[in-house]
Amino acid sequence: MKSLDILNEYGNVLDIEELLENSGQFDEIEELISNYNDILYDVLIPAIFNYLYKIEEKVKTVKKEVPLIKYPSGYDYFVSRSADNLTIQKDENIIKKYSAKSFHTDRYCFDSKPEEQLFMDLIADQNVEKIYFTGMFTGKENGLSVQYIDPESNFIRTYYPDFLVYYKNVMIEVIEVKGDNMIDDKEVKAKGVAMAEATHYSDKMEYKLVKSSEIMHKNYRECDKKTR
Repeated sequence: MKSLDILNEYGNVLDIEELLENSGQFDEIEELISNYNDILYDVLIPAIFNYLYKIEEKVKTVKKEVPLIKYPSGYDYFVSRSADNLTIQKDENIIKKYSAKSFHTDRYCFDSKPEEQLFMDLIADQNVEKIYFTGMFTGKENGLSVQYIDPESNFIRTYYPDFLVYYKNVMIEVIEVKGDNMIDDKEVKAKGVAMAEATHYSDKMEYKLVKSSEIMHKNYRECDKKTR
């Protein structure tokens, strides 16, 4: 897609073309974008948009209850697969005494050992009132989500975090677990910014991105206490 075709999504293409031609640097701009495509989204489009439009930001907060799970029409179950050592059922002996604090499905299928370990740590924590693993559902069936802009494609995508934790002090945490090597990933950061912004307007909610190593080395709770 040509640069002007992309820009046409953001305004009248003729007005934009006239702006660029009148700048006296049309050829230089087009060459820069051809060589460094990120300039189009990071610099040129925002600059033109801000020139053509007056932007007023308004925030409206609405209290809304969302279902953590929505079954497909005509069904009351899901089919999922995972490794046996990463699956926990609410009637298992190791978890049965805590199961009333969790499980919006009859079992949780974790993607990694750190996710499973964090769940086990938090469900046994006396300060935790409720904990739900939402990361296994990454579609419309999951009501806990936020939209973000993919830094690679610049498309709007939907992010589903891993955990929703209610504490007895009324505090609520939305938690994402990531491998240490993924903490600085652009997409991970974009998801985090979107969820942090969504929770920012609540005086009860926080978003946390937790390293796998913090969980496996039992450092997560110490880090958590320092930030409370």
